[in-house]
Amino acid sequence: MKHILLVDDDSDMLMLEERWLAKEYSVSTAGSGRAALDYLRNNQPDLVLLDYVMPGMDGPQTLAEIRSNPSTA
Repeated sequence: MKHILLVDDDSDMLMLEERWLAKEYSVSTAGSGRAALDYLRNNQPDLVLLDYVMPGMDGPQTLAEIRSNPSTA
């Protein structure tokens, strides 16, 4: 089964997206860009879905960090 990491600071959106995607995929969630990077240190999902606007580290910043790491690029 394919694995998706959902990243969103809105817990209601995370819950809805997870419920919808869990019908066909294994789903993990992270409530921030920093939490997503922490998760990716030990896990390799097939797809990462990022919210664009988040406090602290937004989606584009998180994506830049993901791409800059050879193990997640």
